[in-house]
Amino acid sequence: MAVRKRAVRAEKKKRRLFLSALFVLLLIAALAVVFYVNREPEIPVLDRPTDPSVTFVQRATEEIASVTVENDEGTYTLKQENGVVSMLGREDFVFSENMLTPLLDSAAYVYAVEKIMDIPDSGYQFRDFGLEDDCIRVSVSYTDGASVTFRIGDLIPQETPQYYLRMEGDNGLYAASMDVQEIFMLSADALHAVTDPALKGDLIDRIAFTGENAFTMALEGAQWYLTAPFRYPLSAAKVNQMLSKIENIRFAQYVSRADTADLTAYDLSPARRTVTLTIAESILTGYDENDQPIASQTLPGYDLAFHCGKDQSDVLFYCLYRDDVVLATRFSANVLLSQTYDTLLTDTPFAVSLSELTRLEWETAGQTRAWDISLVERLLPNNEFERDESGNILHDVVVSENGAAFDSDSFILFYSRLVDVKTTHPLPADYELPADCAVTIRLFTANDVREIKLHPYGDLHYALSINGRAVHYLSRDTIDSLQLP
Repeated sequence: MAVRKRAVRAEKKKRRLFLSALFVLLLIAALAVVFYVNREPEIPVLDRPTDPSVTFVQRATEEIASVTVENDEGTYTLKQENGVVSMLGREDFVFSENMLTPLLDSAAYVYAVEKIMDIPDSGYQFRDFGLEDDCIRVSVSYTDGASVTFRIGDLIPQETPQYYLRMEGDNGLYAASMDVQEIFMLSADALHAVTDPALKGDLIDRIAFTGENAFTMALEGAQWYLTAPFRYPLSAAKVNQMLSKIENIRFAQYVSRADTADLTAYDLSPARRTVTLTIAESILTGYDENDQPIASQTLPGYDLAFHCGKDQSDVLFYCLYRDDVVLATRFSANVLLSQTYDTLLTDTPFAVSLSELTRLEWETAGQTRAWDISLVERLLPNNEFERDESGNILHDVVVSENGAAFDSDSFILFYSRLVDVKTTHPLPADYELPADCAVTIRLFTANDVREIKLHPYGDLHYALSINGRAVHYLSRDTIDSLQLP
């Protein structure tokens, strides 16, 4: 009896093991079915030749009669007659050559980077690759009556960015380059010419930044000043760098006319930031073949505004310029968005041109010394003015102290050292000026007085204020080591 009972238990144990194994196999089979049904389309691995590209059409762009493009932005048709391209229904459309040329090139030379597979033999359908509805569709007709139509679909899941391509009337699935996809995904308006600003920095005499990080700066005589949110001299070198960037502003792409655009959608009404340039009056002069002036015309001054909107990508942002909405690139127009006043503030507070300086006062310990400066034209023995190679009259610096003549060479040497003094670091944002002042220096010009006060700031530094505004501090040694003339 005991032997029989052990045999029964062994048979039951084997049956349980068999059922468990069968359950595991059925579970694996079910998961495989689910994975097969929901899997992404896979690109079969093919033995590729050295040059796997496939050419469908290769013609001269002059042989194109028309191109019709359908994409998410709408549908448009280009016509070409006698080498002149026009937009159907928009005969006054002005093309950007930089945008039109690659489109015509891609319509004249239609090719695939490679063939992926034949759809009928694959078990897939074209819609699995985004090549049915809502895809880019391009139809090209040629002057001899031939035509071709192709579609560009989804991005191929691989390291090199390419897109699925289908030639209508062909059962093959192909790969198109990213350049071709980017050209035919654009709207009709993206082909429009863009008017870039033609600016000269030396004609700009005021710039107002409103919106984000608002401030205003203006040219007064030969010196640029921050005029809002407070008054402070600016660095000539840093301003010139900024003006150079403004001169080189270029736009990347046309979007639409402002009067037909939804400006609110682009964050252009109100604008995220507006930069308004005040352009000074100028004279346009014409010259003959011998570089002699023959005519001139006075051009009035005017204001020119750039309204900056939202980012279109990490690189591009919308901009309203004159009557057009365009895309600007951060590579060439970032100054419109990123410029702040703190990077322009002078770090050479005593740098007033000697040709502009009329008086210098130095006050310390209750004592004040003052020098008056003037420029006197140099005269030649024949009583004519001495001039440089450019024809400019040369001057001598004349200095006086308390009405008495003063050695101009010693003053010029002292002043050149003072002009070279630089601030070292910005003061804390919550810094408050103390009442005591160690040194007060006043620089006079014809239209301005720059009062610079040096306040004790620790044992080694002076906090420096210009006309009551403290921004930087500097080393005491740079001031204390100066020898007054």
